[in-house]
Parts: sequence; structure tokens; C-alpha cells
Amino acid sequence: MKTMSAAAAVLLIAAAAAAQSVREVRVEKAGDAPADPGYVQSVVETRAGMPFDVNRAARDVRALERTGRFSSVAVRAEPAGDGAVAVVFSVNARPTIERLEIAGADEVGNRKVREWLALGVGDLVDDAKLAAAARRIQDEYAKTFYPEARLTWTMTPGAAPGTVRVAVTVKEGLRARVSAIRFAGAKVVAESDLTERMKQKRFRWYNPVHWFTGAGRLSEDDIRADAHALQRLYAERGHLDARVEGPEYVRSGGDRVALQFRITEGVSYRLASVAIEGVTLFPSNDIARVARLAPGGPASMAEIDAAREAILDYYGNRGYILTQVRPAIDAAAESGKADLRLQVKEGTKSKIRDIKIRGNVVTHDEVIRRELVVAPGEPFNRSRVRTSENRVRNLGYFSYVAATPEPAEEAGWHDLVLDVEEDRMGTAEAGVAFSSIDRLVGRVEIGHGNVDLGSWPPFGAGQKVRLGAEIGTRRQDYYLSFIEPYFLDQRLRLGVDLYSREASYYSSLYDVGRLGGQLSLEKSLARFYSVGATYGLEEIEISDVDEDASAAIQAEEGTRMKSSLELSLVRDTRDRTRLTTRGNQTRLSSTLAGGPLGADTDWYKLELRSSQYIPLWFGHVFLLRGHVGFMEEYGDATRVPLFDRFFLGGLYTVRAFEYRHIGPSDEEGEPLGGRSMAFASAEYTVPVYKMVRLAAFVDGGMVWEDPFEFDLDWNTGYGVGIRLDIPMMPLRLDYAWQIDADDYNEDDNGRFNIMFGYPF
Repeated sequence: MKTMSAAAAVLLIAAAAAAQSVREVRVEKAGDAPADPGYVQSVVETRAGMPFDVNRAARDVRALERTGRFSSVAVRAEPAGDGAVAVVFSVNARPTIERLEIAGADEVGNRKVREWLALGVGDLVDDAKLAAAARRIQDEYAKTFYPEARLTWTMTPGAAPGTVRVAVTVKEGLRARVSAIRFAGAKVVAESDLTERMKQKRFRWYNPVHWFTGAGRLSEDDIRADAHALQRLYAERGHLDARVEGPEYVRSGGDRVALQFRITEGVSYRLASVAIEGVTLFPSNDIARVARLAPGGPASMAEIDAAREAILDYYGNRGYILTQVRPAIDAAAESGKADLRLQVKEGTKSKIRDIKIRGNVVTHDEVIRRELVVAPGEPFNRSRVRTSENRVRNLGYFSYVAATPEPAEEAGWHDLVLDVEEDRMGTAEAGVAFSSIDRLVGRVEIGHGNVDLGSWPPFGAGQKVRLGAEIGTRRQDYYLSFIEPYFLDQRLRLGVDLYSREASYYSSLYDVGRLGGQLSLEKSLARFYSVGATYGLEEIEISDVDEDASAAIQAEEGTRMKSSLELSLVRDTRDRTRLTTRGNQTRLSSTLAGGPLGADTDWYKLELRSSQYIPLWFGHVFLLRGHVGFMEEYGDATRVPLFDRFFLGGLYTVRAFEYRHIGPSDEEGEPLGGRSMAFASAEYTVPVYKMVRLAAFVDGGMVWEDPFEFDLDWNTGYGVGIRLDIPMMPLRLDYAWQIDADDYNEDDNGRFNIMFGYPF
């Protein structure tokens, strides 16, 4: 056991109180393995001749535990005469493995179990380490469909002192893959609703995703949680007496196992009466309106819990943060009626005395405080505290964020304590990716999301830095980016980007190179709105133009400078930026190149983009996207350069058509882009397993030569796809067919689009 005994702690405190000196430091063994006094004394700080210090002795115990060489460590102080003490460290040393034998792993193999054990001859061992290894091996067995696997072990003394022989015995049990989940007695709730609520999933041999993800592994932990989840589902639908028992395991041949839950649904209750008790500080009618419960409605635990939270918010938003609400339900099965009493215990009104931040080691306090929407001196507001908590969580710096009130010394005041636990913020990534546009690409990137370039060590101010390269068969990109989220101590986001890009995937007739940078500022206007300004300066080169290219392409060869300024207005209500399920993002922008900004390129552009995510049933999501744009040259310019025009077609837009091939082209069929465009898409995605979704979509769009041109003669297509949104290994695969196409793009064979990334 890795803690000091209570008796030892008492002796230490008594010795410390007497301010005694240390006469000697002794080491004694508490187990069979020999203890090395010299090693122990080299680790501890306590020395003969020092005044005895209880804190130093406690640190010594922790230091010995951290070495990993001892199963347990204890310390005590013994009187040594003349007001001195002897400090005795009692250590139980872990023995080393002299021989390791494994038996019983007939299906998986003893060699594989030895790898999972992660122990070998010469390693330190004890029962605690073997127990941890056994749990790890049982988890590995469960992944290979052996949920009943168990390990036992024995340790016998070895030939040499301080050594043991370890014999591990494996009982693998029967292989079990969940092929069916049944619900005996379920009538009012659909089987699909029940299985949707469960963590345990079925294996379907005809579903390739299940082979890839290992669906159907029998997990006893998941099943125990599922029984409670199913009972909760019934309670949410008014079946307050519902009981879920089991499951029973029924083998159906081979390794196939069916799970059968026994469900007693009971009565579907409706509310006969709703009473709110204990309200004295506010009008009862106001609390009743907040609760939104009325007689005649279903006695749903989901709605009752929502009413409870609404009442707590009502009180908590007015400073009464310690208010409690307890539902009490009197149900009569004979009548199917339930009387609900919401018992309110009103707290006292409180203000925020101080805001304390705990747990941040690297991140500066001000980085956290500037995200808070509450301040000292204000009445406690439960909703604003929760919003502050979410804003800190959304920084992405912390794996844990919790805001709680803590009583202050004076009545009517509480401190708001924000506990955080920092997550890993630095990244170093290397990988390969493949897409149907730029083929094979190798990627290397290092970055940090919490940098402070104005201090040393340079971390903690919330600044973000990325440095990377992407090198492939059809492009070479190098980039450096920096973001200051609070420029000039305001909610003003400053971004700096430098890049060098060379690409040959635009066309087989020429290459494009870009060297430049951008400086951007973004200001939040309200909860969902922001405005931005971006200045860019870049040198663009069209090179290696094929001698057989058309005159229109030949005219683009060479180098020119572009100086541009973009102004934008953004509305973003999405629930999250990745794997979005609801909300809208709309972006209106105007860009001016050249003219008063100088350089060789003179044009202006207007664009509107919008994406609407609509959540449906059972995790289904319907996505609508639209994009329109117009641009035109001005001044002495006679055309918009090729590299700035609008293009459509390919993986990111109309997927049934070749990349950039929608719209005007030269006599050889080479796309030339245009000065007007419109694009729309509708996509329906269905969750299959965790981060795997299936998709069906319809795309359409057109690019026109002249500015502000528009008609309904679009190129359109439809298709199906799969989304594998596993972190660090995304896969987007689509197959699309054309519906309507112009003469150049006519192709009835379908088109395959793939984007795949896989890290080293």
C-alpha cells in the first residue's frame, strides 16, 4: 500500500511538534525481498543531524514510491534519547522475475499474451503490477471477442535472493460475438429506439464497417450501463415502473451470441397534478411558467428533469445558487395517474466575491479570465457561469473544466472556483494523404496552441503557431501561420500567414506557383457575428506552359504581383466546427485587388456562401450548401487573370464532374474559368457506427464567362458516399453520376472522388 499508516503520521506530527533532531536514518525490509539501505538513503532527503521535518519525511515517502522499486513504503520516528529521534523507512521491495511461464492461451497464443503482459525476466514485479497487467490483457481479449477471459498467477521464490518465478494461467473462455439483441416484453417502444440507446452493438457480417470497427464485441461494462439506459428511456416516456433485467446470453452456433433483455414496461403514466412547493421569494405563477409542466401531459422523467433544471436556472440566474429542487412522484398504477411535487428548498442570495482559477500550470490566468462573462461583485448568475465554463472549454487547452461556487467568509458572498486540467497543446504530426485531386501528399507539421512569444518560456498566452510542409506528386506547399486571439488586449483576432505553393494539379498544360502572405483581423460583433479584414500580397507565376496550349493559356504565362483586401461579415451558429450536426454558417465577402493597393492585378469580387445543418432523427443530418460569386476587372485591366477566376467541379463542389471542368473552356477543352458562378448542394448523412456515416447527395452549379451573368442551365449530378471521421485518419469517399451536363462534360460512366489521410 503506497501511503503512510495513520500511526506513522501521528508519530511524525508528534516528533515535529517537539522540534527533535534526527539521530540516525535506518532502513528495514517489510517483505521477503532484500532492501538496499544505500539506495534508499540516496533517494531520501532526511539526514542525520537535521531537525526533523514532517513535510520532508512525507516527500521522502513519495520519492521512494516514484522509483517503482517498492510495493509499499512507510516511515516512523522512534525516540533515540536526548530529545532525538531515529527515522526508520520500512520498505517492501519488489522482487525481480527470474522465470516467467504462460499457459492456457490456446486460441490467442502464449506469445501474444506475453506481449500484452509487457513483463519479462529481470523486471520488477508484485501482485499489484500483475493485477494491472491482467486487466490490460482481459481488455485485449475482449477486443478479439473473448469477453470471459481471466488470468491467474502464482509467484514462488527464485534461486537467487530477491527473485521470483511467475506462472501465469489463462482461461480464455468461449469466443462471443453479439449477433442479435432481443427485448422480451417490449411493446410500446420500438426495437430500433432501444438499440439506438445502447452502447453494446450487434455484428452484421454484411456490413463492411463492422469488420473494420470490430462492432459486436461483447462488453460487460457496456451491457451493465445499457440496462440502466433502457430503463431511463422508458422513464422518459412515462413508464415510471418499467424494469429491465438481464441480459441472458443465448448461443446460436459458433461464436454467435444473442442477448435477451426481459422488460416489464408497466403503466404509461400521465400527470394528474403538478405542485411546486416551497416557493416564497418569487411569484408561484412565474415558477410554474418556467417549469412548463401541466396536468394531463405524460409523466416523462426527461420533462421533469428539464423542469427541475429550468427552476434551478431561474433561481440561479438571480443569485440564489444553492437552491435545491427535488421531484417527488406519487403514482397509482390502477389509474395510470401520477401526482408530481417539485419540492424547492430556496437558497440565500449570493454575489461573486472573487474568481479563483486552479489547475492551470502553463496557461496564464488572463487567458482564462478574458473568456468569462461574469465578474467579481456581480450577483451569481447560473446561466452566465455555465456560458463562461463552456467558453473556457472551447479554448481547446483543457481536458477538464468545472465551475463551482465556494462559500466565502462573509455571508451573502461566494467565490467562483474554476478548476481546469490542461491538455496536450503542442503537436508534431507526420503523415501521408491521398485525394483524387492532388494524388499522394506527404505532410509534416509542428505547432502549439498556447504560445507566448513575448516571454520565456514562450507558452501560456493563447497564441497559436503552425509550421509545416506538404510535398506530393502534384504539389509542394510550405507554410507558417501565427494567430493572436486577443490583439491589443481586445477580442480582436490577428492572423499572419506566410506560404510558398507550387501546384501542377490545376492542369497538365501549365504549373502555378504562389509566394506570399496574408495579414488578417477579425472582430466579434455579437454572439454569432463577426467582421474581418484580410490583406494579401503574393507573387503568382504561370510556368512550364505546353507549346500546344491555346493562345488563351499562352497569354497567362509569366509572373505578376497581386495586392488585395477582403472585407467579410460572418454569421456562425454551428454547434461545432468539425462533425457539425446543427446550425448555420453564412459568409458575405467583397474583395478588391489592385487599384489603390498597387501591384499588377486589378479586379473586384463579391461572394456569398452559406451552409445550413439540419438535425433530424437518430443522428441523421441534412446539409444544404450554396455559393454565388461575381467578379470583374476594372481600370486599365482587360481581363481577370486565370489564377483568380471561378472554377467548379470535383471533390469539393459538383462531384460528378472533373476537377475545375465546369464552365468556359478553350478550343482544346482546357478549362478557363469565369467571372460569375453559382453552386448548390444537398447532402443527407446517416450514422452507421460511431464516427462512420453514409451519405447521399445532389450537386449542381455553373460558371459563366461574363460578370453578373446567371441562368438555370446548370451542370448537375447525384451520388453516394461514406464518411470515416476518425481523428488522424479521415476518409471521404464519393461516387457520383451526372444528371445534366454540357457537351464537353457529358460522361455517363460516373466519377469516383476520394480524400484519405493516414499518419505514420
